[in-house]
Amino acid sequence: MVRTEIPLVEIKELGRILIKRSKTIAIAESVTSGYIQAWISSADKATSFFQGGITVYNNSQKFKHLGIDSIKADKVNGVSANIAEKMAMAAASKFGADYGCAITGYAAPDQELDIDRPYAWLAICTPDQVMFNKRLKGSEGDFHEVQQGYARQAIDLLLKTII
Repeated sequence: MVRTEIPLVEIKELGRILIKRSKTIAIAESVTSGYIQAWISSADKATSFFQGGITVYNNSQKFKHLGIDSIKADKVNGVSANIAEKMAMAAASKFGADYGCAITGYAAPDQELDIDRPYAWLAICTPDQVMFNKRLKGSEGDFHEVQQGYARQAIDLLLKTII
């Protein structure tokens, strides 16, 4: 079972670092359906560092709002390191943020797509440079627990990347 409470200590530290450095962040989510945005927006003084975010749950929306190449996205069902990187860069650029963070993946096995265990790709970028990307393993649990597990990993990796 995944801990489902908001990672308040980590979010507080993320906000403190971003405010101290006068930096901002924007989020683009798919598999986590807005958990990262909700958690970051709950931080004290979030308006000082959080520019906003977008949840794009399918390839059409990834193309429409973030400019993701739909042909390339369709070939990988919208889930790859490259897609996550492009989403993160577009989020940073479109929201006028110093950093963009994006996640795309699977929250449940999918036999049609030969996905035995959930996984996701996370990317942290500036508007024009990849800082970090990683394939995340899905946690055990139901769909929502997997999503929250990814969101928790994203917050932890954001902290490690921007420090």
